[in-house]
Amino acid sequence: MIQVGVADLPETFEALARDAMKEHEKRFLERGKAVREACNALDNAASKFVVAVRNSWGTMDKSASEYGTRMAQSIEETARKLSGQQTSSGYDATEQLHTEAIEVLNKIIKTVRRYVPKLRRGLRVEIASLNSALGRLEMSVRSLGQALDQSPGRRIETTRRDIQQLKHEFEELLELKKDLVKANALLEENAVKASEALTAAQEYTSNSVFQELRRYEDSLRSKEDEIKQFIQPVTKPLAKLERKESDRKNKTLDVTTLHGLIDSPVQTVTTSQPFVIIQLLEKLAESLSQGNIEIEERKRHKAEQTILQSKEGSIQRLREDYLTIQANVQETVRQLRTTGLLEKKTEVEQRQAAISGEKERLIAHIAELNRRIDAITKTIMGNMKSLQQQIKQITGKEIEISIEG
Repeated sequence: MIQVGVADLPETFEALARDAMKEHEKRFLERGKAVREACNALDNAASKFVVAVRNSWGTMDKSASEYGTRMAQSIEETARKLSGQQTSSGYDATEQLHTEAIEVLNKIIKTVRRYVPKLRRGLRVEIASLNSALGRLEMSVRSLGQALDQSPGRRIETTRRDIQQLKHEFEELLELKKDLVKANALLEENAVKASEALTAAQEYTSNSVFQELRRYEDSLRSKEDEIKQFIQPVTKPLAKLERKESDRKNKTLDVTTLHGLIDSPVQTVTTSQPFVIIQLLEKLAESLSQGNIEIEERKRHKAEQTILQSKEGSIQRLREDYLTIQANVQETVRQLRTTGLLEKKTEVEQRQAAISGEKERLIAHIAELNRRIDAITKTIMGNMKSLQQQIKQITGKEIEISIEG
């Protein structure tokens, strides 16, 4: 068994194909020569026919004589297209010769069929000679076609194309593997950068001022949650109150504050005057007590508790606590900005985000490369198996193709 890599397969196959075609190419030369000789014989027969037409002047009418001359000259001209050609042993050249020979043969046959009936009964011997030469050409063309059909030439051409396709796929596989190596190297570099950025970020994380800022920010978020939970029991009752109020011509509610408590309670509680909110809630309490708003008893009780606590100063305390924490956050941020620490921390965080984004891109790219490598490897393996069978059928040699690299 012959073992060969994909890169060396074209050269190896050409050597095997040459051996497989040696005997067939001998037949190509012999039968191509036979076609050329048959064309020469037909050319000579046509030349003799012209002489015979001239010699029969007086025994043939003028029109028949003209038809005979025209036919013979056409046959001469057509036959000489092949009679002077050099024959070749190659499959492609022989196939081209066969194609041209068929065209010549068909053209001459049409010419003979067109003119012979017009010659009446004259020149029988010469016509028989022409027909004999034409039959010889027909047999030689058929014999050449049989030689082509019996050879593996067409299959060799198909296999050559398949080998080139395999080589192209193999080169693509090598490029994909190179890209994969580069991508993995970049991913390793990314991991080093991520570690360095994390170390830099941890330096700021351990800074006492940043730790203080985090405590304030956590307190601010907790206070926001507390405000939302405090307002939540009156949110739906306020929405129902707003729908009833929208039907009145003379509106008595502060619609802006009402919408604010429903949609953005934290911002409304911390930016509006407490007495404005309390006035709105008192109107809600009045509607609830009068039964103007349909609501479950349990939910009505919770809404009334929220309204009562608001009157007792809960809104004011929540607002003051939030603003105090917010002021502490702003002051701490100011200090960090003044010292330049905040800007440096922001730069580190931006670098971390960029590194993380690059990591995700590389991971996705590596996954895609692996998918493409798997797919093209599967295709290559299938094509190699098919080519091994093709080559064995053509050359009788068993061959094992391997992937190098």
